[in-house]
Amino acid sequence: MADDYGGISRPFGDTPHTSGHPAASLDVTDVSGRLSRSSVAIDTGDLRRAYDFGSSFTKISKSRDPLLHIMNKWRKKPTTDWKWKYTLKREFAGWERYGYVVGISAAGELVSADLAVTAGSETAWVETAAGPYADLLDASVSPGGDDMFANSSLPTTQGQTCCLAMMGDYKLSGNLHNRIGSTTSDSDYIMIGDVGTKPNYILQNQTLKIPVSSSTPHAGAGTVNAVTEYAMVKVLSVYDFTIYGYGTGVAIAEGILVNVRMIKTSSTHKYPTSLLAATTWAKATAIVFSAAHTTGTGSLAQKLEPARTKVAGTAYHELSGYGPTYRDQPYSTDYGLNQIFKETALMSGRAMATELKFEKNPWTEEWQKKTLMLNWDMAQSAYFGEQYEDADGITYTEGLVNFILNNGHKFSLTYASKTLDDFLEDFSAYNDKRLQPNMGGSTGFFCPTRTWNWLAKLSGLMQNTVQLSPNYQISWAGFGSIDGIQTRRIMVDGTVVNFILDPHLDSTHVKLIAANFNGCAIRPMIGNGISRDFKIIPGVKTVEKGGEDFRVDLIMADVGFEFSVPELMACWT
Repeated sequence: MADDYGGISRPFGDTPHTSGHPAASLDVTDVSGRLSRSSVAIDTGDLRRAYDFGSSFTKISKSRDPLLHIMNKWRKKPTTDWKWKYTLKREFAGWERYGYVVGISAAGELVSADLAVTAGSETAWVETAAGPYADLLDASVSPGGDDMFANSSLPTTQGQTCCLAMMGDYKLSGNLHNRIGSTTSDSDYIMIGDVGTKPNYILQNQTLKIPVSSSTPHAGAGTVNAVTEYAMVKVLSVYDFTIYGYGTGVAIAEGILVNVRMIKTSSTHKYPTSLLAATTWAKATAIVFSAAHTTGTGSLAQKLEPARTKVAGTAYHELSGYGPTYRDQPYSTDYGLNQIFKETALMSGRAMATELKFEKNPWTEEWQKKTLMLNWDMAQSAYFGEQYEDADGITYTEGLVNFILNNGHKFSLTYASKTLDDFLEDFSAYNDKRLQPNMGGSTGFFCPTRTWNWLAKLSGLMQNTVQLSPNYQISWAGFGSIDGIQTRRIMVDGTVVNFILDPHLDSTHVKLIAANFNGCAIRPMIGNGISRDFKIIPGVKTVEKGGEDFRVDLIMADVGFEFSVPELMACWT
């Protein structure tokens, strides 16, 4: 190893020896004083050990850093690479087989001659200048002739046939849905009919249930008619179609054309609730998630479900054979990065030997303070980190707040008006089993001090919810704890909600965070027998090793945070 003072010439030949190139080895091998021993089991030469604190380091700050502590204690998932990938599987359930009726043919069943295609082929339109999906209704485009799918009502005679234009609103590859509170300005927003959303699970010989209304379709975006009845149809044949951008030739939308026979009809309840009265489908946002979830009417259950046409069974001929089939692709992948956190504990030998009036041992105090500082820094990144690798190759991990604001559900919380009824609607939407059917509980609700205090004030949530008089009562679940961390508990629709105070959120606009721990993990780097989990390495530099009268201990961690399954996460602002 090169001399630390290489190239320096000193008089009298007294160039000092360094820890890297000493005059004699500082490592001392134990020599047994008992001649009967032929070997020595333990060498004590290099005393610089790394103390791996693993899952215990957050115990000293669990009330101050609760999110970090819970993940470190219960959701640790080591990684062997500082760049890691993971796979999510969203199971395809029976309720996923739905689509939206976006147009009804004026004629009866459309045969292959009308479509100018053969069975199983793809039909293509080019978008007109009128806007997205206008070609389904526009009189000037073909195939189909004038206003091919411009009808606003279903046939009213049992046994009559027609053709339905249908679209989907979730990506079949990965079963990806829009989140609550998402808007069309979000880069990952899924528009009805987007490429990759074609409802290919609607097949010949199935029966479909179509929600219908007695009112003619609304013309305005954001409005869906109330369901007053339902129609039943049998699928006779299915064709695919694709819409290409006006003047671009790029596919912008897709769907299916479904020839059906009317089974259950009504002369008055005949308007599919998913239809708009507008002459184009430029306002397709009318039946997707509202811009901000403020009441139950904007939730999946109360807004989207009443507009969905669903598979309701099959109806085969007596002598029929097997029918068509499909297969979903439930997997999606993502990646994460680790971040290197460090703190240095440093003190001179004289300071270490000085007994103080209060702390007594200043080195012990220095050691604990720096450990708490690193805990705080890691907890800050666990909330606010941005996943990124800069030009110098430094990697940054992602935080929960950043993940939710970009990917999770978003609700509103106004202290002056929020009620338990409002929370009921929010939690009903957040816990919707259509979004997270197999995830169960394990959810923590983290809040800043202002929300923590508001929950306990009579002038806050309770005053918004009930009249303050002897005539009204409200039950509180009181206090609880999670691994020694105090929680406030309220009962919402039979569910106990645990609120956890986390001061890290005091500096943000976020008022409440819901994190399902099935989608959270802390990922320390551990590979080839080397652990880079939270550790303290004493004596990185000492007077014995370097001849300089001070000591340096290194406190470090090489960890990343994994927040996955966006539908399990939510925030209130």
